[in-house]
Amino acid sequence: MTIKSKFKSYEIAYAAEFFYDVLGLESKKIRIKPIKKLNIVGLTQEEKESIENGEWVIDGWVQPASIRGLEYTIYIEPTLRLRDKIRTLAHEMTHIKQYEQDGLDNDLDNDYVLFRGKKYPKDDDEAFYLSAPWELEAEENENVLLERFQDFMGEEI
Repeated sequence: MTIKSKFKSYEIAYAAEFFYDVLGLESKKIRIKPIKKLNIVGLTQEEKESIENGEWVIDGWVQPASIRGLEYTIYIEPTLRLRDKIRTLAHEMTHIKQYEQDGLDNDLDNDYVLFRGKKYPKDDDEAFYLSAPWELEAEENENVLLERFQDFMGEEI
């Protein structure tokens, strides 16, 4: 397993290794990079404009190199405080666990998201996104994993 972080803070790489172990991941390679100007694959022009206008904020996302390819890139907003970067990392690494262990498949070519054997029709509505079971789990995990990492480090971040 290789974890490569483009962030200068050593805590990001340590947190990634910690979350990797806690979540029981199998990934061969995880890259962690800062978000650059809208390098998000699969956004509509309307979604890109919402981000540019500040109407929609993205702290991070994970992009599989290929489904079950066990290589992922996590993008994190570089202007976040360290604590929020690590919380976002925990959220995105939960999605990696979901790809690997729960059958999460959000292939852009499909009109549905597959999660734990169930198909969910894709919907651009923000309420749908925020109430999706894979997002609810990642939201719940982000603070739990952050607290566990702080306990492991012996300091609050």
